[in-house]
Amino acid sequence: MAPRLNWSTELRKIILKDALDHYYRHIHDKENSLQRLREVDFIPLPESVREDNGDEIAKTIYEELKRLIIHFFEEAFKAFKETKNAFYMTRIELHIKNGLNSIHELAGKLASGEIPEDLFVKEYKNTIKRLRRNILRDCDELFENYLKGHSYLATHLENLSLNLTGYLSICYAVKSIPDDLWKKKERGGGCFIRLYKHRKIGGKPVQLFFCECLSRSIDFFSGDYSHLDVFEHSKSLEIDRDFFCDIRDYIRTGGEKLLESIVSRIVERICSREDFFKGKGGLLTSFFKQLINTLKRIYSTPSGEPIDVSVDELMDLYDFLVLQNGILEYEVFRVVANSGYACLPKISVITIIDEEKGIREEREVDFFILGGYKIFLVEVSFRRDVEGYLEKLNTIINRLGESVSGFHFEKHIITKDNFKDFVNSLLAI
Repeated sequence: MAPRLNWSTELRKIILKDALDHYYRHIHDKENSLQRLREVDFIPLPESVREDNGDEIAKTIYEELKRLIIHFFEEAFKAFKETKNAFYMTRIELHIKNGLNSIHELAGKLASGEIPEDLFVKEYKNTIKRLRRNILRDCDELFENYLKGHSYLATHLENLSLNLTGYLSICYAVKSIPDDLWKKKERGGGCFIRLYKHRKIGGKPVQLFFCECLSRSIDFFSGDYSHLDVFEHSKSLEIDRDFFCDIRDYIRTGGEKLLESIVSRIVERICSREDFFKGKGGLLTSFFKQLINTLKRIYSTPSGEPIDVSVDELMDLYDFLVLQNGILEYEVFRVVANSGYACLPKISVITIIDEEKGIREEREVDFFILGGYKIFLVEVSFRRDVEGYLEKLNTIINRLGESVSGFHFEKHIITKDNFKDFVNSLLAI
């Protein structure tokens, strides 16, 4: 799957070309240039996505990416505002003082009859133009020197691109996938796509949850793919509500003894009811320790302070991550986005059966991944029924059309047998 994108390069284009251009246009104005930046579309999305019946989740992720970039501007140019204010108190005030003196002299000449009124008006306008030109020239010089000498831009741009990789991957996919696929169809048999909206984590779309986890470098496996065996029987890993109360306590307080107690009781319960896990207590112990510590990272601030989370939210997250193999889907998104590919996780392909009666068919696809002139439709499943997934993807491809505006569709099933190879192939690029 090539070519791939360099997110650091793409982010530099957005920040140092598009966003900075809008910001700089209003840097001389009295109005807040950051507020003007919030009002413009410096990361354009397709019209079909932006319109009223467009994809709400895509809009949400776009707005979050925009918010994070504007936050970067607030930090990057905080010192510039202070420098500019000090600058206005010196050179700008001097320019204004000189301009007022010139106007005062002209007014004296007009009053004494030394110059006629039309010449006064002409020279007055020239004085104002010269004053504005001198002020803007000095502001330009100040701004350029600030950009050249301010270390924040150079130091933090690379880190910012790592933090925004998930958002950039989704937004570029939204922008690159043919516009016609996003347009809502009204005729019978018409087919269009939306980001899947029926799964939320803590009230957030799962796609946004993926982006937030990726921005914090969350990795559920940490290179240990022995845990893949667990997902072959993930439906047997259901645990009682009481355990989630204990996990919430661990997120709040930490403590190795509490973690050991929680994990040992969970493992004992699972091994007692599922023959597959008998004799695999070590594997389960390792898996749950890493999982619970990862949950603790998800629900902690960068400084390590716990974030309040309800038991119900933890149960919902566990249901998605473990019982529905969401960890595997996140890991695919993590390596795909980190490898420089535009990617849409969790897609609904909607077919209109009868618009007047509101009858439609919705099929979910785990990923649309863009690679060159191809869109890969990817399913992640550890079930044995691979043929069923292939049949599903064939049906979707037939409905979408085998090719759309220069793209061809290809299908791919990620299973236990090829999961590690798929991940490693992307990481090795």
